[in-house]
Amino acid sequence: MKYSQWVEKYGKTRVSVSSELVQVDSVEEFKSLFTGQLDAQHRRDLMAADARSKKSFSHNGAENEAMDRLIQYVYGEGELSAEDAAYAKKLFPITVMAATGDTVTINHDVTVNPNDPPYAIKANSLVFDGGAITINGNTLHIDVGSVYIKKTGSKPYHVGIFGVTGANGNNGVNGSNYTSPAKAGSDASAPTPGICTGASDGGNGDNGGDGRDGHSGAKGKDGSPSQPAVIMIDAYDPNSVAPLVLSTRSGAGGRGGDGGQGGAGQDGGHGGHGCDSGCEGSDGGDGGNGGTGGAGGKGGDGGNGVNGFPIQVQFPGVARNNLITLSAVAPSGDGGAGGAGGKGGHGGAKGSGGKHKSDGSNGSDGRPGKHGDAGQSGGKTGAPGNYSIKYTN
Repeated sequence: MKYSQWVEKYGKTRVSVSSELVQVDSVEEFKSLFTGQLDAQHRRDLMAADARSKKSFSHNGAENEAMDRLIQYVYGEGELSAEDAAYAKKLFPITVMAATGDTVTINHDVTVNPNDPPYAIKANSLVFDGGAITINGNTLHIDVGSVYIKKTGSKPYHVGIFGVTGANGNNGVNGSNYTSPAKAGSDASAPTPGICTGASDGGNGDNGGDGRDGHSGAKGKDGSPSQPAVIMIDAYDPNSVAPLVLSTRSGAGGRGGDGGQGGAGQDGGHGGHGCDSGCEGSDGGDGGNGGTGGAGGKGGDGGNGVNGFPIQVQFPGVARNNLITLSAVAPSGDGGAGGAGGKGGHGGAKGSGGKHKSDGSNGSDGRPGKHGDAGQSGGKTGAPGNYSIKYTN
């Protein structure tokens, strides 16, 4: 259903309950639906909050800055340039989930996620009967004649407006391991068949190479902000069993990825065998030392929390004690753990000595690699969107 048809059907009377997708064809229609009832003070509050945030509601980039100006136009006192209007035109049409009727009852938990249509309620009466509305990274509009809390639910709020936690960073790739030991020492051979006189000793095995370092974990993504919300309530039903509770927190930063594990050091080469022929022989070679394990990768840094958008509220002044607003800071993401160091390579085995001669020495095992450093927590937390509340007589 198009927005114009929906207004014609439900805009003047609310005699039946309907929840349906409504097509909104332009930013002007969206503004009419979601913020048409906002007064000048509410709009000034959003502009002031946006200025204080220094555009931290949106991430860097021309497209996000254009989106920020659209939000100022819809919810604040901003104006659209020709370029902004052209950008807005590309975003529409969109669909909105609109619940309309004489009475809209929330008897189960309603969750709206970022990729869902924005959510709007227009009704004479909004009844919370054990359910709650949770908005994650999306926009909300409530315009009702009265609110009635018939029964509380499992959540600590009736309307929650939240951002989205940033994605965790990918873990670093482990250092690769060697597929074979270091080069073995050469075996000694008899210069003259059956006679080891003048034969060399067995060759020493090569030392193993050091393990490859693990790769660093990726940085956690910054959170996404809680979006603007408008909640217009004309009356609070005194028969309610509890106050109306609103709650908000913007998007927390994602955790950094763990560093990759260091690769194992290469095993040392086998010592060569001494000459062993007739009544003579030569000494065996020493095994090569094992390589040091690779260092673990550094953990990725955590992402930043981001500031939330304001929440515009209208509520009856005589019932102001029955409105509770909760808010929490969006934390930055934790840094990822450093990767474990790789194991040291094994020492190469000694070479055997010939008749009446000594064996070589076994190679020493390599040292384990250094453990990677942990990532740092994100540098910024996110302030919750402030409640701009107008109490009516």
